[in-house]
Order: sequence, then C-alpha cells, then structure tokens
Amino acid sequence: MKLWNAFSEKRMRLDHLSALDLRIKTLRILEKNEGEQLDLDQIARALVDESAINSESLEDRDRKNFRNRLRRALRALQRYGEVQRKCVTTTINTKKHTYSYVRKG
Repeated sequence: MKLWNAFSEKRMRLDHLSALDLRIKTLRILEKNEGEQLDLDQIARALVDESAINSESLEDRDRKNFRNRLRRALRALQRYGEVQRKCVTTTINTKKHTYSYVRKG
C-alpha cells in the first residue's frame, strides 16, 4: 500500500514541523479517533492529509525521515503516558513487530 500517493496541491516540507508540533498533531489525530487503534501508516496518512502536503514532491529520504520523526514523537508521547502502544502482529522469522497506538485517557 502506497502511503504517499495523491494528496492536496499545496506544497509544504515535513521538516517545518517541530518535534513539539508533531507530538501535538499526533495527539489530536488520536483524540479524533477515540479508542480506535491506529498504526504508524494510518497516523502518517492523517498527518499528511491534515498538513496539506503534496506527497509527490517528497523524496524517499524525506519520507523515511518523516516516519522516523513520527516514531520518535510517538515514543515520547508513550514515555509521557499520553499514548499506549500495543503489539498487533509479530513475524517470528524476521522478528518484526507491527504496533498500533491508542490515546490513553
């Protein structure tokens, strides 16, 4: 599933979001979806939609950087007790885990 296909025409760089802005926007998205478990792709897609970012202008490096920044923001929110992370699936051979996130409260 392509995360970055067609979004709005407005251009904006993901780098302009500070770490605090990213945390706040992520919390708002989780609050909108009360009690629903969202995975990293769903949260990223909602952030991209909300920020009106033109995904076609992003390079692979920018996309990877954004996903890493989003992971760090979610880890920080988890540390502060705002977000709960749950392991949804585990692949035994590759030891890969898929997580979902839900707003505590």
